[in-house]
Amino acid sequence: MNAIVGFSYLALQSAMSAGQRQYLEKIQSAAHTLLRVINDILDFSRIEAGKLEIERTPFRLDEVLDNLASLSVLRAEEKGLELLFDRDLQIPDALLGDPLRLGQVLLNLVSNAIKFTERGEITLSVRREPRDDPRAWLSFAVRDTGVGISQEDIRRLFQPFTQLDGSTTRRYGGSGLGLSIVRHLVELMEGRLSVESTPGQGSEFRFTLPFAVQDRERLRAWVPEPDLRGLRVMVVDDNPSARQLLGDMLASFTFQVCSSVNAEQAIERLQQAEQDGEPYQLVLMDWRLGGMDGLEAARRIKHGKILASVPAVILITAYGREELMNQAETAGLDGFLIKPVNPSVLFDTTIRTLGGEERERARISLEPVTRRERLQGEVLLVEDNRINQQVARELLENMGLSVRIAGDGRQALARLKAHRFDVVLMDIEMPEMDGYEATRRIRQMPGREHIPIIAMTAHAMTGEREKCLAAGMDDHVPKPIDPPGLYRTLRSRLKTVAGEFMADAATPDENAPLPEELPGVDLAWGLERVGGNRRLFRKLLSDFRDNHGDVLQQLRRDLDEGDLESARREVHILRGVAGNIGAHLLQRAASELEQDLKSEDSAPREPPRTFLDAYLQLFDGLRSLELDSPAPANTAPSVPTASRKAFLDRLEGQLHEGDSQALATLEKLRPILANPELDESLQELAQQIDDYDFDQAQGTLAQLKTRLTD
Repeated sequence: MNAIVGFSYLALQSAMSAGQRQYLEKIQSAAHTLLRVINDILDFSRIEAGKLEIERTPFRLDEVLDNLASLSVLRAEEKGLELLFDRDLQIPDALLGDPLRLGQVLLNLVSNAIKFTERGEITLSVRREPRDDPRAWLSFAVRDTGVGISQEDIRRLFQPFTQLDGSTTRRYGGSGLGLSIVRHLVELMEGRLSVESTPGQGSEFRFTLPFAVQDRERLRAWVPEPDLRGLRVMVVDDNPSARQLLGDMLASFTFQVCSSVNAEQAIERLQQAEQDGEPYQLVLMDWRLGGMDGLEAARRIKHGKILASVPAVILITAYGREELMNQAETAGLDGFLIKPVNPSVLFDTTIRTLGGEERERARISLEPVTRRERLQGEVLLVEDNRINQQVARELLENMGLSVRIAGDGRQALARLKAHRFDVVLMDIEMPEMDGYEATRRIRQMPGREHIPIIAMTAHAMTGEREKCLAAGMDDHVPKPIDPPGLYRTLRSRLKTVAGEFMADAATPDENAPLPEELPGVDLAWGLERVGGNRRLFRKLLSDFRDNHGDVLQQLRRDLDEGDLESARREVHILRGVAGNIGAHLLQRAASELEQDLKSEDSAPREPPRTFLDAYLQLFDGLRSLELDSPAPANTAPSVPTASRKAFLDRLEGQLHEGDSQALATLEKLRPILANPELDESLQELAQQIDDYDFDQAQGTLAQLKTRLTD
């Protein structure tokens, strides 16, 4: 069979008459049909002999579904059928099991559904069942709108060499072994195959299988950057099921979704939305629509001058014809998707499409009308990383807020007992006490039960947000911090006053020059995250170089000693801080390494090459950059020496509360002391405050006060 299939394929590549080509095409088609029958018989023989074994290998569920789609979509398209995949986004992609046999089962069921359906649709749904089991139990269902099966026929459906009636084999072909093999394979994989059907309405085949989740697997983050959340998206499809599936996926990406059944309705709604001051930023348009087709509608939207604010348009089709793709590109469309649409491909295509001008338009359309209003209130910032503390503190202060800092959950509880705050910004992963436990305890504190708590975490997944809310937090902002997004979140919970928000941060500092490019750092992105404050961004780069230059050495030491928790902690901190300065390559490499370090089975003995390359590229660039600014002249106003005790007491209180204004108080205290012998201690104290190490600073101040009284 290999020779027949192979040589007939090679012969078809050569020049020949039309009759010869027809003969060879029929030979090849018959050979493939016979090959499927032979494979069925061989599989059935191995099952009967107990020789067919189920493997347990790493695989990706999306790859199995993509392969299934590529093998099935053309046959469905030829019959005018809609093939839809409905995949639960909370199912991990990286699993352990037998992808070959899973794919074989799904291909058989989907092929049968296409074979016995003349019009309508075939839907494959995959859901995760809640069970008290570390394995993921996945429920698969294949539904069609075909001829259906009677209850009498269902009872003998899974018997080998059985067709439903004498005409079935002649009309549809097949060996009668497929469903019998599928049933045995499902049972070998610890599942059970069942069927429900109504003659004339269609059938549903269902089975549930357990799969181990790969140790390094984490759920895909389906949440876009803050400036893309809440975008208005329109889905245009005349098939209700396809429209619903696409709409549900896009809504889970945090978009606002509206659907239309045809092109004419879509254009009318786009125009009305623009008149109402709520334009759409993205349209997903099916190609085959009743009346005007999707390609013509897309041309009118993009070039018909019917809209002042033209949205991005992605064309969707059931089969990727090169001619259609070329027409879409010529028409100036922004993207192209092939059904059945994979959630991962849909998310990536949507985010990629909303880049450049489209993304900027979307960002502007989401700008709050009250952007110039400053916020009013006191914020407790709970964060253990000093660079993250500095970024958040300066952003918050530029919004008009008073900020106190706690280095972990325990310090946060102490600050809240001593002082009433208007809102708490809570990091999740911290030593001593994490953000979840701290939140639970705050909710039990008399008088603090209802204080707004906003989670800050680098885990930007939808599931992480739900986890934060379940722990008692009120909202969630992802790291790296997006200033407009943080402002919108805080503004809904705090008072505002007249004045320009972020005025200081947005003013360029000519004394803080930056290079045009820096290897490993997206300078424009990093500056955007600190509100355009060049002085602050230069300091972040300098602090990153000084505080994290030994991470690689420490990581190697931890790996040599087998201390995976310490290694994971180092990499977790590095990942978060790298994100704040726009070191995307290092951030991604650190994220992957952090996942590997969660299990001894996947933990490397040496830092991976991708991590090493990203780390060394970044620090080589930072070392070559002159980041240290000259020490500013001491311009603190003179203060009467009698006020020394008052300033010391104020400074002591600010250090105890983690008040970021402590450094300003110290600068006013310096000329009062005017003692060269204290310069070293004062410099050490200033450095500790600048690093937000308030516990150490309290100790240094106590020693300083002792020296002053001696």
